Amino acid sequence: MPIMPPSSSSRKAALLAMTALLSMAGCSGGSHLISAKQDFLSPLRLTPVADNGETEIKSLPLRPRIEPAADVQAMPKEEDHQSAWCEHFKEDAAAEATILRSPTLAGSLDDTGKSRLNLRLDASSFTKANIIEKSALIKCRKYLAETGLQKLVFVSPQNLTAAGFRAKADAIFAQKGELAKLRRQIEKALADGSIDREKAAAILVLSDRLLAEGNNAKSQADRRFNEHLLSSKSAERLSEELLVAEADMDEMTSRMRTADNLDVSVQAGWGDNNLDNGFDTSSQAFSGKVSFSMRLGAINPRRFEHEAKSTAFKQDAIRHAEGGVVWQIGVLRRAHERAIAGLEEAEVKLDFAMKEARHLLAVLGSVPQPEFEGARLNARYEIMKLTADRAGIVGSLAEIRTNLNRLKNG
Repeated sequence: MPIMPPSSSSRKAALLAMTALLSMAGCSGGSHLISAKQDFLSPLRLTPVADNGETEIKSLPLRPRIEPAADVQAMPKEEDHQSAWCEHFKEDAAAEATILRSPTLAGSLDDTGKSRLNLRLDASSFTKANIIEKSALIKCRKYLAETGLQKLVFVSPQNLTAAGFRAKADAIFAQKGELAKLRRQIEKALADGSIDREKAAAILVLSDRLLAEGNNAKSQADRRFNEHLLSSKSAERLSEELLVAEADMDEMTSRMRTADNLDVSVQAGWGDNNLDNGFDTSSQAFSGKVSFSMRLGAINPRRFEHEAKSTAFKQDAIRHAEGGVVWQIGVLRRAHERAIAGLEEAEVKLDFAMKEARHLLAVLGSVPQPEFEGARLNARYEIMKLTADRAGIVGSLAEIRTNLNRLKNG
């Protein structure tokens, strides 16, 4: 069959539809098919046939948003370039959205020479692409909130903290001069015969052990995470952000479920019953079509009731289920309160012990007799040891109170 020049109005309409499909596929985000809210399908209600015999499209009120979900926001500016996971979520969503926003090309050729070529664009694909991109931002917010809470659980100390070990090490190293002076006094007392070699060796070993404790305390402080690695947000704020992100993810799931079951598509096609005679470009060869499909359960009110209950149960589980990160924060907060009580009791006991040691040293110093020299030297060591221990407890109390405040109110 010779190639015929295009002439009919139906052929022109089909070509026009195909050109429009290609041009819309190249547009960013498919803005020609999507409303200002980036959602084409959710406001549609397809009603039964109207009086004129055509399907009528009316507005369908959107279901109320499940609290405490908030509008999807952009990634936190201060953290979006610090998390490789957030970048992964964003790029993975962009790859999927690129595919969804492109037209579908389909063709067939059978053994009789009959051929068909179609180009189709689905409105639901644009809706799904937007949902996937918004979900990526929500996943990032959820990830940042979860990791922030996990850091609080992992880093927050309950006994001696990084600050406590550092304070203890500083207190010991600050007394190096006193320890050196004590060693000279021990050697002098040993030379004078005021103490025996066994007593002198015992006190020297204790002074060496105290210096070793200082080095160990410094090492423990360096090994521990400190508050600079924690988020500046409180546990309450992070918990709320996690709950909001979870609610927003449920909202995106609901929208995706709607997009999967409600669609409007535009299709342009070309067909030829016999390729052996050449390409047929007659008016009958080209076609165009607009179609819709809807699973009626997608607008069933019971569906929205089930989704609302599902989100409510998830929110309750996140808040109260044992083993969850929010539950762990509550357990950790109570552990901090107990740790503070124990450290405060230890501080009182150390203060009393230091008072007694200083009183003993004063008494022994007022009676300069050789037989008391060993006790006097031992009392001086005990005061230095108690000073270091108290510094560690005071430093730890300060840090634990700061962490407890973060676990409560930030």
